Amino acid sequence: MNPILSQLTVVIPTYNRQEFLHRQISFWGATDCHVEILDGSEKAWGNSSVVKYPNISYNHLPVNIESRLRFVIDKIDTKYAVLLSDDEFYSISALQTCIRELETASDLVACKGVAIGFRYAGGEVIGSVLYPHLRGYKIEHDNPFDRIIEHMSFYQMATLWSVMKVDSFKRCLMAISSGPYSSAAVGEIAYSLTAAWLGKCKVIDELMWFRSFENKNIWNSFGHLSVEDWYTNEKFRNEVDRFLSATVAAVQVDQTTIPRLENKFEEALRTYISHIELSKRPSSKSILGKVRSFLSGSTHNRSYDINELLFRFRRAGTVVDEESCVVIIESIRNFYQISVDQASI
Repeated sequence: MNPILSQLTVVIPTYNRQEFLHRQISFWGATDCHVEILDGSEKAWGNSSVVKYPNISYNHLPVNIESRLRFVIDKIDTKYAVLLSDDEFYSISALQTCIRELETASDLVACKGVAIGFRYAGGEVIGSVLYPHLRGYKIEHDNPFDRIIEHMSFYQMATLWSVMKVDSFKRCLMAISSGPYSSAAVGEIAYSLTAAWLGKCKVIDELMWFRSFENKNIWNSFGHLSVEDWYTNEKFRNEVDRFLSATVAAVQVDQTTIPRLENKFEEALRTYISHIELSKRPSSKSILGKVRSFLSGSTHNRSYDINELLFRFRRAGTVVDEESCVVIIESIRNFYQISVDQASI
């Protein structure tokens, strides 16, 4: 048994995409991680292969994602936990590195590696760089009031989909589970504010997250509004108040601190909205800067054969776990080859 991975629970929500569970079970069944699959589909998955793996628990819960996340809180008994989408992957080596980081730093609650996107086209796995500003991202103020403003001022998706200490992870799930909201993206903000209040966060320069572009985002389909439109429309003020109350409740402060913290969380929310509005403005990057970026081989917003992209990451100094990458790429290819074979029968 891997003593590091056996301390980790991977929580995988899924909804009407049960075919993708085959490759998740195959991938995680070969590890010592504990896995909780939360299936919100109307009908239970009829595949019995999951019973082959004692480390994987399949839960059929035909309710919204907030209720499913609330359900799993009491099932997790490992020291660390991480959320994962049903069509995505994590590098095993990066998960272990994150756990080691969390073990050695008492004030660190969340750790994450860098990301690439992937899709399958023309019989090949195609990769692209995602979230380039994640690299080197840290939330490191000692004061929690300062941390939440710091996180929202230069927001990156550094806490959601990160490896977390389990108490902090459960509190983040508590914050999310107060939904649904008319803007599904509010769940991400609730999670991120809670995590930043509870402790520090860092992103390591190791490839961890293989983010899928094979499917539409299910979570966002249940609340199309942007956070900005949701917050500024008085029609949703009751939802905003519920969001603030639930997020404050999740961090479990004393009663005298609650009003002050609700105000601070709302200030952080406004800070996030200002950051998003600023990021939508035309880039101020100079023409010369763009030329230098091109000449230096920048891969942002470009697609590559997955192996070429991994080579570029290694050349740039990012740690890439070869073994995990091979397994992940083969899992993706096999998934589509099986689909083709079944369609031809």
